[in-house]
Amino acid sequence: MGKKKRTFRDRDDFVAYLASRAERQIPLIYRASAYPGVTEECALFSSRSGSDLRLRFTWSCHGLDWMGDLGGSHAYVFADVDALLAYLEGRFGLRVVDLAIRGGEAPAPLPLVDDTPDELARYREGFRRFEEDFVAGALVDPSLQRIEEPGEKWARLGPPSVAPESRDEGPGGPPSSASEAGGAARSVPVPPSLPPPRHLSYSPPMAAADPVYRHDPLDPRAPSQAEWDAMPEGERQRAIALLPIKAPYDLSPCEGDTHRKARESAVSTLDAFFRRIGRRVYVSSEIVVYYPDEPRFSPDVFVVLDDDSQERTRWIASREGKGLDLVLEVHVAGDEAKDLGGDVERYARLGIREYFVFDRTRLAIRGHRLAPGEGGAAAPTYQRIVPNAGSYTSEVLGLELRVDGAKLRFEVGGADVPEAEELAAKLRTMVDKLEARHLEAEALAEAMTERAEVEAGRADAEEGRADALTEKLAAANAEITRLQHGG
Repeated sequence: MGKKKRTFRDRDDFVAYLASRAERQIPLIYRASAYPGVTEECALFSSRSGSDLRLRFTWSCHGLDWMGDLGGSHAYVFADVDALLAYLEGRFGLRVVDLAIRGGEAPAPLPLVDDTPDELARYREGFRRFEEDFVAGALVDPSLQRIEEPGEKWARLGPPSVAPESRDEGPGGPPSSASEAGGAARSVPVPPSLPPPRHLSYSPPMAAADPVYRHDPLDPRAPSQAEWDAMPEGERQRAIALLPIKAPYDLSPCEGDTHRKARESAVSTLDAFFRRIGRRVYVSSEIVVYYPDEPRFSPDVFVVLDDDSQERTRWIASREGKGLDLVLEVHVAGDEAKDLGGDVERYARLGIREYFVFDRTRLAIRGHRLAPGEGGAAAPTYQRIVPNAGSYTSEVLGLELRVDGAKLRFEVGGADVPEAEELAAKLRTMVDKLEARHLEAEALAEAMTERAEVEAGRADAEEGRADALTEKLAAANAEITRLQHGG
């Protein structure tokens, strides 16, 4: 059940509620805005005395940044509760009895960064329109007293239209034409009352000579190795927290059940095999991988040797201290140029030792291995793996890969590595045999018990007859003795 909404009987009830609140922020409105991909939120901030009443309007582009840090906000101050309630009724048609403290309900559906490419294009255009209106001051309500709060939210997609040092802070404001700007192309003016636009970035405090990590929500990347090495541990953790866990649609498109079953079978088969032989290997699927200052990617299957199989939400090479050893992509209906072309160059450049593609449509395998360079070091290019009787050797796995019917199979020593379903079926067969043996043993024990009971009954009967004969013999002897004595 959802959280019950708090409603108000009248003005006095609302005032009493404000006075009783320990928290200062009270969400009032959370809805989709006129800009696709951008939500609008209105929250009330108040002190218990009621002397400080502020409304903050926040626009967040969840459609392009899952954390909602891309957007802007304005805040207004009100003289008293009556002025506040009058504004809410005039602007939104909300009377005090209509207000409800919703606890941050999200509009349905909330735009997400993993929506379809067409939706993402709409979100980008919607944010561009919002950005233009926000910078131009079109979203400022001139009827209210606006205040600038510390750390007021303002983040945008591109570089600032007007550099802060070139802004005219005088009464005339920023230049309004190319001629006034010294012949430069005209930019969207930034009202003097707004804080200067800035990139959404994360810049940990470092020495001036140290590299600075900047996070771009539209192209999130892990820090470069130089940036990572210069960061203290606390700054590293904050940088990691900025990296999204979910992969966008274009990195992990849905290719149907055929793709899913092949991928899940490979993961479960390899994971179970290495667990059985006691080898420390991490096998995972479709989690986001971050290499230093590289675009993120999300392989169908990947393997890392000599690593514990703990659960992860992302693989960040700098944090783990190593990259991937093997990648396996299952191609069904995805981007063939990416799987068979672009990824070959990219994975080689990243130093991933082996790259296999299982083409489920053509029922074929392509294998690639880093070519050895001078002195035995791996060069950043792949060589095609030549099959042997239809099998492709993986030096990383120590296994052979081949196509069997419509399946990708792994072999060791000429024998198939059993899939999870096959292991389960084998286990069921073993359990059935054990149960059958148990039933046979129970039946035999029961038969032996019955036989023992029969034998025991016979022994009791024989013992009874012997006792009877003994009694008759004793009686006969007594009669003989009486007759001998003439009794």
